[in-house]
Amino acid sequence: ALHRRPLAIGPYPVATELAALGFGWFSARDAGAVAGWLDRPARGLLDRNRALAVRHFSLADLPAKVAQVLEGCRGVGPRE
Repeated sequence: ALHRRPLAIGPYPVATELAALGFGWFSARDAGAVAGWLDRPARGLLDRNRALAVRHFSLADLPAKVAQVLEGCRGVGPRE
């Protein structure tokens, strides 16, 4: 998505979570849909996927997101 390439995704659990964020892709089982897109590319799909990837998975935001998760785990770990 970051490199603005069309994606063909097979069935796996994380795909449902990514689709809920708005990512668009082709089914790996439907080569015709990919071929049709390659014949007449709709660049909006690539632009939207890239924008979503930057918004939700930016490496610059990773330290703050990890800190937030760890903060939520306070007091959950083993007692000293």
